[in-house]
Order: sequence, then structure tokens, then C-alpha cells
Amino acid sequence: MSEMKSQENSNESEDRNQTQGFKLEADGDGIELVFGLIGPTGVDLGKVFESLKVQLKAVDYESEVIRLSRFITPYLTGQGEQFQNEFDRIFQLMENGTKLREMTNQKDIVGRLGVASIRTHRKLLTGDELKPRKRVAYIVSSFKRPEEVELFRQVYGKAFTLISVYSPRQVRIQELSKKLRSSTPNPEELAVKLVTRDAEEEDRKLGQRVGKTFPLADYFVTADSKSELDKHLQRLIRLTFGDPYISPSRDEQGMFFAQAAALRSLDLSRQVGAAITDTEGSVLSTGCNEVPKFGGGQYWGEDRSPARDFELGHDSNVGIKAEIIEDVFERLRAKNWLSKEASDLPNQKLASDSLFGKDAFLKNSLLFDVIEYGRAVHAEAAAISDAARRGVPLQNGRLFCTTFPCHICARHIVASGVNEVIFVEPYEKSRTGELYSDSVSVEPQELSTGRANFRAFVGVAPRRYIDFFQMTQPRKSQEGKILDMDEIAKSPKIKRVVLTYLAIEELVIRDTIQVTTAKGDANE
Repeated sequence: MSEMKSQENSNESEDRNQTQGFKLEADGDGIELVFGLIGPTGVDLGKVFESLKVQLKAVDYESEVIRLSRFITPYLTGQGEQFQNEFDRIFQLMENGTKLREMTNQKDIVGRLGVASIRTHRKLLTGDELKPRKRVAYIVSSFKRPEEVELFRQVYGKAFTLISVYSPRQVRIQELSKKLRSSTPNPEELAVKLVTRDAEEEDRKLGQRVGKTFPLADYFVTADSKSELDKHLQRLIRLTFGDPYISPSRDEQGMFFAQAAALRSLDLSRQVGAAITDTEGSVLSTGCNEVPKFGGGQYWGEDRSPARDFELGHDSNVGIKAEIIEDVFERLRAKNWLSKEASDLPNQKLASDSLFGKDAFLKNSLLFDVIEYGRAVHAEAAAISDAARRGVPLQNGRLFCTTFPCHICARHIVASGVNEVIFVEPYEKSRTGELYSDSVSVEPQELSTGRANFRAFVGVAPRRYIDFFQMTQPRKSQEGKILDMDEIAKSPKIKRVVLTYLAIEELVIRDTIQVTTAKGDANE
């Protein structure tokens, strides 16, 4: 809290801003870098801190760690953190984070406090928050909402890299249990409660949104294996520094194709893409979630009289769910199971209020897991149908999808002969694991030879695929020989001549102060 409020009396800084106009020249050597981390509750981000520090040290970069959670309680209450135990700490930070966003009405408030902390660290390092320290990287942990990520990208541009750290639910529960064992009774039960609460936060208006934030990463890693973590973070740093001798993996190219396919979709809910490759990485078929058309395939925008959902003006799945609820209320009415107040309202009104009203108590019920009334062919099914239409066998194929497959698609994936599925975004509604445990192995610690393996994607995210792999510097000397490593890893690939992010930092902090001050006055 003191870091943010210290900005209120920065008249000296303001004078410098007007004099210099924030047009501070930089030679591009040793530019400040910012690495953000995100992981669901139970992921050991400490491993990532330490590994990332080592990899940055190898390219002569210092590291400054900024933990966003440390700002929440002091800024909310004006007091230091006081927690009874580790369970209480995690639980209260979730609750306090939501309260802070509600108090300020700023979805990105915790990220704003992180920006203020970077300026404070910079001043400690150089004596001036407007004088960047060369060859320093700020490691910021951990992001909880998409708005925080968007804020950092607006401020720091491509000098900001978001790393998403994945770990299966059961592994996270085990890791939490170990941490809780020394300070709380029933550690396994409490670990499940925390992991469940993490997912439930998604339904709160200003709660944390880890599930929505996780897919926004620039690079994905898993924390289960230290050797694999070290390897991938070393690779990320080499790519950041423009190593011209790193090429995409098969997985990275496959996911890039899947993301490209997703962008074709005009589905009213989300864009999902899928790509199926053979074991060598050659593309066999692609698909997205879009409405099918007569004659095969799915509608394109240039087709004559396309009839996609947006052109019809509604989502059929939502409409039919409302019809189901109306039918339920009618049956309850017939049995006199409705209260007097409810029985005075028509079924349509009861259905609308319970699904879409202020007290929409059925909105997050299992009913909304029902997906079979949508008109769109799901991306995975579209890719399988495309291959079938063209006579392309998928036996032993590898399917890349931007979102974990639903249980409906899973049955077709198994039937097609695909034996591996790689996904980015988890999908809590999917019942794949429990319905097809005989033929699907979800997030296995060891790959199965008798089931189709569904596992999380690791590597460069599609959004940074071109940035990292596009050739931007020579790959050989004038003599035609490859460059040595000392010639490559001198500076990051990112070049920023005018450090406009310093000006944006100032604007972010001023705006935050004004909003929180006004909110505080209103509360008084």
C-alpha cells in the first residue's frame, strides 16, 4: 500500500516527466524485461522462480521477484498480513482479492499495484523510477485475471512474457496436502477445498479468473519435472534473446495450426480450433466450431446465404435450455410443488429469472453442462469429419485443440483412431475422463499404450509463434559459418528506442490513485 501511496506526492517526478516528455533514449542493449507467472492453486511456482533466475543469470540478467499477493491485504485493510496457517493464507487471499476488486471496482487493481511495485524496485536500483536499470528482469507472480495480463501487455508490450504453469488437479491436491500437513488437521480434505474454491471463483463477478487467464500465456510449462522445467525455461530465454537456431517443435506447430483454424469461427460463445497431424507433424485435417452446411463442411463467410448462429441471431442451445426449464416449472406446478409467490408467475418468467435474472440460481447448475443442442459442429468433430470426407485415415494421429475436448467429441476421437490429444485450455464441463476411462487416459504421469492420452500443451503459445520463430537476424557469418553463442545472446530480441512504457506506468498509477481515493471518500 505504501508503494502506491508514495506516488501521490511525486511532484519531483512530475517535473522530470514534463521536461523529458518520457522520451528517454535506449540503445536496446539490456532492456528491462518482465516475466509474469500464472498457475492454479496448488502449483509450486517457487520452482519456476528459481529456474527462471538461473536461466536469466546465464545471460547476465539480474532478477527481481514481485509477489502480487503481498499487496492485497495491506492495501485492503491498511494492516500487514496475519494468517493463522497456510490454508488460512490461501483462502483469505482469494477472498481479499475479490474484496479489493469490489472496493475499487477495478478488475485489474492487483496488476496496477504490481506496476507500482516495479517502479519502486527501479528507484531502489537506480535512484530514479524513470531511469531503467540495464539487464534486469522483474518476475511477477501470480496473475489471476485477464485484465491484469492485458494491463501488463499495454504497459510493457513484448518485453512482457506470461508463463502459464500447468499441473493436473490430483497432483496439485497432493502438493497442497504436503504444505498443509505441518499446520492443519485433515490436510487432504482442506487441499481439495482450496482447489475447488479456486474453480468456484470463476463464477464470482469480481473473483479471480485463473481458468480464463491461463490460456493467455506466451509460453506454457509444467512444474512436475524439474529437468523438463529447466529445459523449457532455458529455451524460452534463448528465444527471447533471438537464438536463430531454435525451430518449432511438432507440438508447437500443431497448436499453431489449431489456433489458426479457431480464428475462422464466428460461434457466439467462443472460438475453438483443432488440427490433426501424423506422428511426423504433417497436417491431416483441421476444424473449428462452426455450423455445418449441406454438401459437407462448414459455412464460410463468402458462401451464398450462410446460416450461422450470428446470422440467425440466437444461440439455439441457450434457447432450448430455457424451454427445458419452462417444462420443469410446468411439471412442478402440476404437482403443486411451487410456492404461492412462484405459482402466480408464468413458466416463461420463472425460467427467465432463474437462468438470466439478478438471482439466476440455475445459471451455474449442471443443466448448463448440456451442450448437445448447439448447431455448431465442435472443432474436433469438424476435423475428424473433414478427414473422413476426404478419405484421410487418422489411425495413430495426434489431435491438437485449443480447448480440452468435451465428452461428445471424445467418443469420436477414440472411434477415429487418434491416440494422442494435446490441449491448451481446460474445460471443466467435460466428462471425458469418467465416461471413457476404458479408452482415454487424462493427464497421465506416464503415457499409456492402451488408451488415447490427453495431455496439456507445453511450449511457445500460438500468439507468440511468429515473434519467436521468424528469422530477424543473420544465421551465418560472412564466411558462411554459423554464429557462436556469444554473438547471439548479447541482448533480447525486443527493441524499444523510446521508452514510452514509463509514461504509461505513470498514467496507470495516477488513474489507480484517483479511483481508489474517490472510492475511499465515498465509503466514508
